[in-house]
Amino acid sequence: MLTIVKTIKLLDDFHYNAFRDYVKNISLRSYYPLALIDVISRDMLIEEETDFLCKSVYNEVNDKNRKKLYQLAHYTFGLTTFLSKNYPHYLQHNLSRFQQLINTGALDHANRLATWLLEIAEKIEDYSTQVSILQVLAQQSILLESSRQATDYLQKAQTALAHQQTITALFERSYQSYHLKAKPTKVDSAETLTYFSDHFEHRSVMVQIISRYNYCFFLHYQKDNRFFTEPTYDLLNAIEAQLDKYSYLLLPYLVDFAHRVRYLKLRYQLYKVNIQEILEKSKELLRGNQDILYWNSYINPAELVIINAQANFFISNYMTAYRRDEPTAMPEVIREQLEDLMQECERILDNTTLEEHFTIRYINLTTIYAVLLLVDGTKQALKKAIELLQQTLITYQQVSFQAYADAIYSTIGTAYFCLEDYKNVENNYLRYRKATKKKDINPHNDVTIHGFYYAAKWLETGREQYPRKLRQLIAEAQSDRFRSIKNTLEELVAYYKMP
Repeated sequence: MLTIVKTIKLLDDFHYNAFRDYVKNISLRSYYPLALIDVISRDMLIEEETDFLCKSVYNEVNDKNRKKLYQLAHYTFGLTTFLSKNYPHYLQHNLSRFQQLINTGALDHANRLATWLLEIAEKIEDYSTQVSILQVLAQQSILLESSRQATDYLQKAQTALAHQQTITALFERSYQSYHLKAKPTKVDSAETLTYFSDHFEHRSVMVQIISRYNYCFFLHYQKDNRFFTEPTYDLLNAIEAQLDKYSYLLLPYLVDFAHRVRYLKLRYQLYKVNIQEILEKSKELLRGNQDILYWNSYINPAELVIINAQANFFISNYMTAYRRDEPTAMPEVIREQLEDLMQECERILDNTTLEEHFTIRYINLTTIYAVLLLVDGTKQALKKAIELLQQTLITYQQVSFQAYADAIYSTIGTAYFCLEDYKNVENNYLRYRKATKKKDINPHNDVTIHGFYYAAKWLETGREQYPRKLRQLIAEAQSDRFRSIKNTLEELVAYYKMP
């Protein structure tokens, strides 16, 4: 019997309907996966023969269609990744189902269920379900007077339990040096990396994936230059290939390894300044988590970094809203990417749950969205950016978000400049000076605010002191981190023909 057939028969109503709806939504161009699911009876006592399925799906039984059916069955089973990511315990209700069958005297039916359950649990590396069913089967073997069989079952249970403990230990080791709100803890890098690498060829594919990912993440988090080498990038590619090949594996809930690996690859590309790769990886990342439902309740930090990276690309290369001759000059493909990114921001910002529980990150995303509106460049978009950020300053004035305050003022001031509202550029500049007095600020944002302020004052008054100050500001911005804003300000000087 095909693996997908056994899997369908093991699903309860909730998980079956969730899986079928998912397949239906992605099968708009491919009728066959849904057709296969619909011809499989959920009654465990009905065993569909291969030829029956072949006839039901393809209307004719022959060698060519049988081969197509096997490929379809393999592909459709791979779609259970939706269940593995969103409902990783989707098999466990069968434990109660197994007990119920035994309690009602349906022993043969119960053992058939147990055999299928163990087979699928082993395939997807569902160690929790394996341990539970193996322990019951071992006790049943004793009642059936087969101690050797009981021993075999318990040895398998110990192996599954050991794999689960290894997974837990790998996460524990990774989190010992990882702190969200503090600098990296000093640890023995060589020892930690060796610990992870020792599991690269483990019997469990899941352990391989987790150990390899933790190895790469540790290098990135500890700012180890080895992260930006080809062997590390090759390892990330190898992890991605495993995740694709074994998409049905039961990875830990709330851990999206595919997304995390793509994020690390993006960080690598950002370092290499490969713009095309950055855009492509960013699109993959933003598309890749749409089927993971738990992000409806959480902010995805990696996604924010991706959005921010793209926003920086757009603002560095296509911020021309101040130009009256070509305010929105950008290639059509770039315009489409900008609009897609804005829509993604709007989707996240519409989630009030995220606003309540992740306020600081919500403010960060609001600021990024306003930057994208700035790049959009239309008067309507510029006014919306100003209104949105001013409302943010008012609404969250009791919240400490100093890290994003200068970015907010920078965006507001630039938007006013593009609207030729030079008086409010000055008002924003004065508010910024007052709000950030004696506080740490981002030098890039500080240069931006001063640069557009000097340009606005020259356009408003014609006094030559302001172009002089602006040119001095540009001359002092020599570091690579000022490269994009330096280019923008130089273009500003040239466009307005400042003395």
